[in-house]
Amino acid sequence: MLPDRLEAWAPALAAELGRVEADVEAEMKAQAASMVRRARHGVRRRTGRLARSISGPVNVRGGHIEAKLYSDHPGARIQDEGGRIRAGRRDMPVPIGDVKVHPRSVSGLFLLRAKSGKRFLATKTAGNIRLWFRLMSEVNVPATRWAQKAHERTAQQVPGALLQRIHKRVT
Repeated sequence: MLPDRLEAWAPALAAELGRVEADVEAEMKAQAASMVRRARHGVRRRTGRLARSISGPVNVRGGHIEAKLYSDHPGARIQDEGGRIRAGRRDMPVPIGDVKVHPRSVSGLFLLRAKSGKRFLATKTAGNIRLWFRLMSEVNVPATRWAQKAHERTAQQVPGALLQRIHKRVT
């Protein structure tokens, strides 16, 4: 009795196992998209350019699947790993508080020198001075580890997600 049932079941199982490869590839692409969403959520935002630059291409070659986080934004690595940024010939304007604009877009900026030697870009309206930027020769950027955190969280979830997808296919 069992061999007859096995003969009927075996071809169906073989067909389903053949579809598992496509399921695994689809799940890896879904996990890569999830990793990109996590990474975009984890970056510090001023303009959103860095978050928009993050992508997660998935390469499939001969049974090997590779998903990577990628950004062509020049500040991606320094924000992820942290480090020191040094200005070139001119000091760089560092926003003060919640300023999210470029200095060129603020009209009426003037240089203000404090007694301590610190230099600021400020505006004056109705007798009030507002500090917009501090001019600095170097800045320490703290690490956010946005890429590492997204990768680690995705790596934890991939095995379970793949097992679920395969289990659905086989049962």
